[in-house]
Amino acid sequence: MTRYKSRLILLVFICFPLFSFAINTEKDSTKTRKLGVLPVPAFGYAPETRAYIGAVCLFTFHLKHDSITRISSAKLEFNYTQNKQMIISAAWSVWSRNNDFFFKGDNSFQKFPENYWGIGNSTAEINKELYSANRIELDNAFYKKFAQNFYAGIGCRFQNISAMKYEDNSNLSKIKNGGRGIASGVILSTFFDSRKNPLNPEGKSKYLAVSFSFFDKLFGSNFMFNRIETDARFYINTGKKQLIAIQNHNIFNSGLPPFRMMALLGSDSDMRGFYRGRYRDINYISLQTEYRLTIYRRWGIAVFAGLGDVFLKTTDLAFSKLKYSAGAGMRFKIDRKENINLRLDYAISNNTSGFYVVFGEAF
Repeated sequence: MTRYKSRLILLVFICFPLFSFAINTEKDSTKTRKLGVLPVPAFGYAPETRAYIGAVCLFTFHLKHDSITRISSAKLEFNYTQNKQMIISAAWSVWSRNNDFFFKGDNSFQKFPENYWGIGNSTAEINKELYSANRIELDNAFYKKFAQNFYAGIGCRFQNISAMKYEDNSNLSKIKNGGRGIASGVILSTFFDSRKNPLNPEGKSKYLAVSFSFFDKLFGSNFMFNRIETDARFYINTGKKQLIAIQNHNIFNSGLPPFRMMALLGSDSDMRGFYRGRYRDINYISLQTEYRLTIYRRWGIAVFAGLGDVFLKTTDLAFSKLKYSAGAGMRFKIDRKENINLRLDYAISNNTSGFYVVFGEAF
C-alpha cells in the first residue's frame, strides 16, 4: 500500500502542469516607459543567512516602446550576512523586439559558510554541521519564439565549488571529491509563457517550462548526471484586485550530481521558511499556492502555503513525510508604471521560519 500511495503522490505532482493549459490569456495595450531604475538597500532575514544587508539595483526596460514587447529586467545585487557570507549576483530576463527572442541569465559568486545535514528527507537535526566554500554559479540560456507564447532554446550551466573547509570527520568528506569540483553542462529547454509581466503576473495567464540538462566530462564536468526540471504556474482572477497563483515545481536527476546541485528544498520563492538545502536528494516535488489582494493604492497582502519533499525513490514518498510551508506577507508597489512589487514575506515550516525582502512575486 505504501508503494501505491507514493506513486499516487508522484503522479499528482507530475500531471499537475497539464491543467495549466486550461487557463486563457489576456492582453494589455497600456503604453510603458523605456527604462526604470530602482536602487534600494537590501535587508532581511532568511534561515540560511540570518540577518543580511546590502544593496540591489533593479533595471526594467523595453527594447521596443510598444504594447507588444514584454518588459525586460536586470538585477545587480550585493549582500553580506550575519553568518559572514558574501553574495554578488547578476541576473537578467531580456525580451527582444516583438518578443521574437528571449535571453535569461543568473550568475553569482558566493563566499558562503552554510549548514549541511546530509542527504535524504529524514535527516536529523543532530546531523547539522557547518562548512565553508567559494562558489561560482553561471546559468544562461537563449530562446527563440516558434509560436505564440511558445519558445525553445539552449543554454549552459556551470558550478565550481572550491576552497571547502570542514571538519575531518564531516559527512561531506564521504561524498565524491569531498564536495569539490566543477559541474558543467548543456541545457535544452522549452516554455510557454502568456504572462505580460513575469515580475507581477496577471490573472488568466500561465507559464509552463520543461528543461533537460546534460552534465558530462565532454563539457569539462567532474560529475556525470542528467536532470529534468518542470515548472508550471497559472494565475486566476477571483475578484477585483484579487488573484490566486499556483505553482508546481519538480526536479528529477539521474546519475550522481554534486551535493549542491541535488534537488534542494527551500528558497525565498520555493517552499519559503526552509533553510535552503535543509533537505536534499536526487529528486524533488512541490506544490504551492498564494492568494494576493491589493488593499489600498500601492499596498497589498498575500497569504501562501505549500507542500513538497525530496526523495531518492518513489517509495520514499509518503503523505506523513511531506514538508509544509505557510505564511503571509505585505506588498508595496515600488514601481507603479511597470507594476512591480517589493514583497516582504514571513514563512513558517517544519520547525523553522524565514523573513524575506525581495523584488517581484515569488512565482
